[in-house]
Amino acid sequence: MSEQKIRHLLLFSFFVIFMLNPGPTEGFDPEGNGEIVALIPPSYRTQVIAALDSAGENWKQLVSVLRKMSPEQREGAAFLIANMPPVELATIDSTLLLEHISYAYQAWNQMPWGPKVSKDLFLHFVLPYRAAREPVTEWRKALFEELAPRVKNAETIAEAALELNRWVKEKTSWRNRRMAQVLLSQRGPLEILHSGWGNCEEQTILYVAAARAVAIPARQVFCWWNTRRGYHAWTELWDGTSWRYLGSGEPAGELDQAWFNQTARQVPKVYAYSFAQTRLKTNMLGKQIVNLVDVTGHYTRPGKLVVRVICEGGPAVAVPVHVLVYNLGAFRSVAQGLTDQTGQAEISIGAGKYIVSAGTSEHDGWKSVRINAEEIKELSLDISKAPDFAIFNFAAQGDTFGAKTEGN
Repeated sequence: MSEQKIRHLLLFSFFVIFMLNPGPTEGFDPEGNGEIVALIPPSYRTQVIAALDSAGENWKQLVSVLRKMSPEQREGAAFLIANMPPVELATIDSTLLLEHISYAYQAWNQMPWGPKVSKDLFLHFVLPYRAAREPVTEWRKALFEELAPRVKNAETIAEAALELNRWVKEKTSWRNRRMAQVLLSQRGPLEILHSGWGNCEEQTILYVAAARAVAIPARQVFCWWNTRRGYHAWTELWDGTSWRYLGSGEPAGELDQAWFNQTARQVPKVYAYSFAQTRLKTNMLGKQIVNLVDVTGHYTRPGKLVVRVICEGGPAVAVPVHVLVYNLGAFRSVAQGLTDQTGQAEISIGAGKYIVSAGTSEHDGWKSVRINAEEIKELSLDISKAPDFAIFNFAAQGDTFGAKTEGN
């Protein structure tokens, strides 16, 4: 190869490296942007500054939202920015965020039940632009304009909530999706609406968006079943005094009435998605880490597993403990704990039969356990003496994933 060709090849290589690595991005500098820092409500200032710093060059999009908001709306913007996951901080568009914030406050101020929705409920369960793990999209303006006239004369939040469920049923029909499709491909509210169908999780995404569009606090909840195959998702909403539930797209004459009423009394755990950061985090339904709230007590009377983990004769400290159900051909972790300095972990769980496992990179063990409602069950698990094999016997689960029983 000639010297000239080598020189050209080197220049081309340097060009490619430069294009792929353009250098450090321009991050947010609080000292050089004092007027922006002054716009951030004091209670969120530390979290928002940290969020802007981690947003890369997209901090400019987020700051433009803060600048355009009224003082009241600026608190909502700060709440969202402070709790956004990193990928959204780096990519979210200011126009989309402005629409969500402005229409959320408009609904809160205009809907007749607005005064019954506290600021805390508004920030956590009306303002967020996602119900669960769906993509971030524009939907609030379209749903507010369609649904506000439909429910504005409702005398109670419950009446409006039931009417919204009739609307979801009118617009979508239930259709099963394979679990791999659910985990890998989430759809936003308007995509679900325009397709005319969705599985339980997608109909819940649409319902939660519809409720939030008219200032009804709502959240998606889900569980793995213990007595039937698969998992299920539905909606919880605030009726002015307490959290109630309904089957999304499954109209009933009143709240707290759904085909799964009886089944939910035997559920291991029920979790609600939270937009705000919580101590309880999981990726049990996919790779994306999500924040959760344990709402099992709304549906059943859980017991308590007290698991003492031993390793080589002494307490095993800081060892993860998992409670698992057998579902869809695998053991699914439905509750977790971490042993303390005495080697003990306490885990709340609904009545049923489970596998309890604990382990480190070098040792592990498991046991089968059955617990009753409100029972305190003590269990000792020696992870240094794990069996070479085990036989687990579980009753057959008759329903296919996502299927509904007769009459539902």
